[in-house]
Amino acid sequence: MAIRRDPFSPCTAIPTPPSAAVGELCRKLDRDNACILPGEWAQSLLLSRNPRSLSDWDAFQQSWSRMPLDGFMNDGGRYRRRRFSTLRACASSYTFYVNPPQAHYQHLQHNWLNGGFPRFFAPVRDEILYSRTMNSLLELGAEVFGQLSPDDDWHVEVHQFRITAQGTASASPTPEGRHRDGVRFVMMVLVRRENVSGGTTILYDLDDQRQAEVALGHPLDLVLVNDERVRHEVTPLIQANSRLPGLRDVLVVTFSSGWRSAPTGARPPGCGPRCTGRSSGPAGRR
Repeated sequence: MAIRRDPFSPCTAIPTPPSAAVGELCRKLDRDNACILPGEWAQSLLLSRNPRSLSDWDAFQQSWSRMPLDGFMNDGGRYRRRRFSTLRACASSYTFYVNPPQAHYQHLQHNWLNGGFPRFFAPVRDEILYSRTMNSLLELGAEVFGQLSPDDDWHVEVHQFRITAQGTASASPTPEGRHRDGVRFVMMVLVRRENVSGGTTILYDLDDQRQAEVALGHPLDLVLVNDERVRHEVTPLIQANSRLPGLRDVLVVTFSSGWRSAPTGARPPGCGPRCTGRSSGPAGRR
């Protein structure tokens, strides 16, 4: 398994040379600060790394139907449901350690609407957090982002979002508007989209010049972003057919440099100043 329950077990870094496809993603992300990957390509890439990487996709996708309402919407909206968990990984490692439940916090400069105070959300369910699909996506993120920042230990936040559109009212995936998340890298993955228009992801440079846009429309459509150099927003959703539910399900995974989760800044036993222990075998990968 690439995800381990014990948050204070020794870290083992397992560097692996990037595949040609991953190497190309790294070069594009390094050059353009963002990379958009169609779902068919993302699926092919994940399956080429592990033929069983998406074997539990159906259960993974269905889990978005069992999420509590986001009770921290200062616009009064009741259109967002979510779950949230955090993990950590050592530099150059594809093994993730699950942290005890903790609050999600964003500075007001990154989220003027809902930031500035700790928000506690229900955690991602164990069977989803430890699923093959989640493993494969986290490992892909760790490999791509790790090639660009090989010395960084990672604090990883996993967000499940469902935005529902009903009637003539619009529902915004990013009610705070154009923003940065205040992290190092962001991975956005479309899980499901049904009966909605809108929902276009727009990327800007730090001078607010539009760089790219894409309406994620197919499962596994994927966007990778250097959050330190790119601002983003998603246009509101409108229900297309009033007789059918309108929804957009997205997985957002953020990678921040450093450690935020271990009590008093403690590192796992056996790890040095940057947790750079090496293993001679492939433990931690499937």
